[in-house]
Amino acid sequence: MSEWWQRIAACQVPVARQIEQLHELNAGVWKGAIPKEWFGAALTPPNELETGQIWVVYVEFGTPEDTYDRWRQALEARFPHYFCRLLARQVRLAPTARRYNPGIHLVCLDPRTSPECETFEEVCAEAKGDGTVLAAAEGLCAYALLGDQYAKVVPQANLAGYQATVDARDGNVPFHLLPVVDYDHGLDWTGSNETLRSTPQPHRTFSITPRWAFNKEAHGAPTPVIITP
Repeated sequence: MSEWWQRIAACQVPVARQIEQLHELNAGVWKGAIPKEWFGAALTPPNELETGQIWVVYVEFGTPEDTYDRWRQALEARFPHYFCRLLARQVRLAPTARRYNPGIHLVCLDPRTSPECETFEEVCAEAKGDGTVLAAAEGLCAYALLGDQYAKVVPQANLAGYQATVDARDGNVPFHLLPVVDYDHGLDWTGSNETLRSTPQPHRTFSITPRWAFNKEAHGAPTPVIITP
């Protein structure tokens, strides 16, 4: 096992502790959005994982927009220097994302980059071809529940289960950007669909920012994939 994969394995938080964190979030920033009966679900991971995989206790709320917004709130509570340039109405699930029923799910996440792909377009094409599920809010969940240790090992990640736009208007706008989680670069992305510019921030930040998705190298950040429902 490589040193990087060993560091991923060390980030695993016990399922029981993750559920405790969900209770804390539900009593705080989520203001009771998780019904009590959802916590009755039996969540028992197998004893062993494949190299580089981690378990996260993921909550799917009523709609994809609500789910994105709830996990965005959880990240804001977890990381003191946090900002997000994407509102819920600016993201939508990509065809390569998984659709869940509302509830609490035990999800196996593999924070990897496909070694055969050089562009993000190729990552998505390969995922469509072999049925790979690309992480959306599951990726946010990992940062929210596994915290700084995971963020330091995986400081950037393509949330390729989402498509995004920087146009906040309602209606027919192009969703052609890629949401990227960024922990250590501390860049504040602003601008329009035509121009994005970055401004260094004084603190180490945790951010969700839109990047151009097409014809860009895929290896700049890992693209987490979902292994189990």
